Amino acid sequence: MVDTLLLVRAKESNGRATCDFIVLETITFFNLHRCLQFYFKPRQSDSTIDGKAFSFVSVATSKAIKAAKTAQLFNINGQSEAAIGDAFTYEADGKQYRVEVVDKHRADGRYHVPRCIAGSNGAGAPAVDLDATNGKLLVRRFSKRGVGQIKKPPAMLAHIDTTNAELWRRHMNTMRLGIRWHEEWLAEMRSPAGQEATRQLLQESMMASARSDEERARIRSCCYH
Repeated sequence: MVDTLLLVRAKESNGRATCDFIVLETITFFNLHRCLQFYFKPRQSDSTIDGKAFSFVSVATSKAIKAAKTAQLFNINGQSEAAIGDAFTYEADGKQYRVEVVDKHRADGRYHVPRCIAGSNGAGAPAVDLDATNGKLLVRRFSKRGVGQIKKPPAMLAHIDTTNAELWRRHMNTMRLGIRWHEEWLAEMRSPAGQEATRQLLQESMMASARSDEERARIRSCCYH
């Protein structure tokens, strides 16, 4: 399943805090508000966030987004799709943030979306705990196209001895991948270095299962020619 994913950047208007989210183009402004609150105020309860007053104002038109509970990011101002450069002023708790679409890409949006891939409180400030945000984003439900989200539980291959903590770390690492991570991974695998690493792994696996010196010699010959 292919969706349009957006890379959305939020920056505190009178501060140094910034964050980057990957969201579906069809996300509602209400759910975008939830994502931003998970990042900027991670200790809040869901009920507090859901009941909080907030607003989005289009930078281009200076008009507030009406019916933000159901309005979707891609179809405001009569647009048929979101565009790079679309920007909004988001306000909640008396603070303002500039929220802008900085990139878009077609990819599968059923897994690990939305996710927060980067964040900073400014130079010299303590590092941001992205896991606190992504831990919520991974398990919360977000609406899609006005109905319940078509979101499959993320699944990963694991050894029988793999612990829950190790699986959680894999999910958290995946939640930090960029908007074009799959294409970048394929390009790396197709590079000479990637092909050599794959060959070495294949050889090690086959050598481990070989039962004789003759078989091991045949594997070495096969892998190097």
